[in-house]
Amino acid sequence: MCERCGQSPCKCHLPLSSRPGGKCRCGGTYYFNNYCGAWVCEECDDHKGLGCCFCGWKAGGEHVEPGELEDDVGDSTFDGDSWNVEY
Repeated sequence: MCERCGQSPCKCHLPLSSRPGGKCRCGGTYYFNNYCGAWVCEECDDHKGLGCCFCGWKAGGEHVEPGELEDDVGDSTFDGDSWNVEY
């Protein structure tokens, strides 16, 4: 058994799209979606570990058109070393 991936035979050398992604809470299986760059459930479309994705998926089953995701960080100023953001 591989100490890194915990599988036998080892699957570390396989690209992410060929590796198993585990089970989703709905019972479906995650696969790696190259477009999203995330593990996506084949049954419920959940994006493992994400709240929203630029493909338009949003947690809770909502769908937004790409480019319409809220990205308002409030007023921000750059002081020369870092950004100061007021939410």
